[in-house]
Amino acid sequence: MSRSKIVVVGEPMVEFAPNASGAFELGFGGDVYSVSVYLKRLLDQPANPNVQLMTAIGSDAFSEKFLSDLSGHKVDTSLVYQHPEKNIGLYLIHTDDAGERSFSYWRSDSAAKQVMSMATEQPRIDEVPHTVFVSGITLAIFSPEAREQLFAWLKDLKEKGASIVFDPNYRPRLWESQEVAQAAMTQAFSLSDIALPGIEDLEDLYGLATPAAATQYLQSLGVKEIVIKNGPDGVDLNVEGASSFVSITPINDVVDTTAAGDSFNAGYLSSRIKGFSASESAQRASKVAGVVIQHAGAIVPEAAFFDALPSN
Repeated sequence: MSRSKIVVVGEPMVEFAPNASGAFELGFGGDVYSVSVYLKRLLDQPANPNVQLMTAIGSDAFSEKFLSDLSGHKVDTSLVYQHPEKNIGLYLIHTDDAGERSFSYWRSDSAAKQVMSMATEQPRIDEVPHTVFVSGITLAIFSPEAREQLFAWLKDLKEKGASIVFDPNYRPRLWESQEVAQAAMTQAFSLSDIALPGIEDLEDLYGLATPAAATQYLQSLGVKEIVIKNGPDGVDLNVEGASSFVSITPINDVVDTTAAGDSFNAGYLSSRIKGFSASESAQRASKVAGVVIQHAGAIVPEAAFFDALPSN
């Protein structure tokens, strides 16, 4: 059985981001949406895996526009379920003078929260994926029952040969408590082949303030490939027990840090799939993220993205 697909699981959202004049423009975002779009761009070659976003949206006008948008980015929509009663979530981006962003959300009853039950009732995956990507935001919006469905599904796919990739992307206000978040994140890490945490996530979750402490903890959970993102301070790697460090060239003209980590994840995974080493993949991923944070909004227009992306 060929494994020609990457499945990204989670919640896309309608995005309203300020343009240069301060007016809000309609787009789409959400961490897994950004990962899906950038993965597809960076893997858009016939020999590489197809990218599928597994989620649930509504049948409202925004949801229909999202489907059209996702297809326009060449992301496979066959795992996008449409809930008859619920809608796609929405958020607004607020950006300060340094390019740092904050968000206002309308997502409390979004359709994406129902994706595991819909996928169980209407299974559509016809082959074991090459890779499955999940984030901590996905865990946070799910009910406890949906999380258990997700973990059982991931365990089954892993046993069948899929590679599980997890970014904790910890957002405390999405969780009922830190203890609940810790338990869910720990379970996700223990199922993961590749972990892509930010050091701040691990410090906030577990009190692990250094890459060495974080690496030791994740190794104890069985993670084989650990990629610890520390912003402009670089990336700490540990692959099968071998550690290395990749320095990052800081970006001086930051416009908007939205999707910085998501585009890094896409750059790293696409590079690993293409056969680059972990260190090379982290270097390439940092260049992808560097391009993204010099533009407004989660998704950089495709032409501008490739024009700005270093060829090497």
